[in-house]
Amino acid sequence: MLDEEYDSAHADLQWLHDHPDDDSVEYLAIRRNFVLSAWAELGRLYEPAFRSLEKLLEEKSSRLAAGDQNPLLEGDINAIKRVIARQFNK
Repeated sequence: MLDEEYDSAHADLQWLHDHPDDDSVEYLAIRRNFVLSAWAELGRLYEPAFRSLEKLLEEKSSRLAAGDQNPLLEGDINAIKRVIARQFNK
């Protein structure tokens, strides 16, 4: 796969994560499981994808520490940590 294809896949995964359907429990499960897993797997092959996943984790963790009460935030953080640990043995 070319870097262009990795970049396109990365952009698609970011978009899917950044546009949650708050009314859909099914989409939330897809977003936290399949989308984040695919993003982490891509990160093994394409470093910018891994760096952006780490940045996303840092941003969400900072928001939680600052008192953000978004009910999805803590679940997102735990899901990101889980996929990073699974893909990178961290």
